Amino acid sequence: GAYPLRQWLITPYRNIGHFTESQKHFNKKFSATRVKIENTFGLLKGRFHQLTQIDMHEVNKIIKFIICCCVMHNLCIDNDDLINYNEYDNEEVIMTDEYEYVQDITVTDVQLKQAGELKRNNLKEYLLYLNN
Repeated sequence: GAYPLRQWLITPYRNIGHFTESQKHFNKKFSATRVKIENTFGLLKGRFHQLTQIDMHEVNKIIKFIICCCVMHNLCIDNDDLINYNEYDNEEVIMTDEYEYVQDITVTDVQLKQAGELKRNNLKEYLLYLNN
């Protein structure tokens, strides 16, 4: 995958030939949720074009700006202020700097992955519990 599994960044199970039913169920729910999130980001970028050209140098300002956009977007929805989002469906996010994940295996990375696996497994079991 593009991102490493961490406690704060859950990734789907990789199919290495022996998926369990619970892993398949988790991946299906994970994928459906991811699609909803991506669609929501698309709507947000459609309303606030500035989000497609974020300057990655000032993280504190970026965080505040994104939160403000989310709040204003929700206020617009609550007040039935709808716009035509279709023209923005294929818009890509343009960042001023390229950031690439470089895999650097250290003890810390292994521990972070284990914490992520534990959390993902707990989520998987919870989803199974809700399904039964």
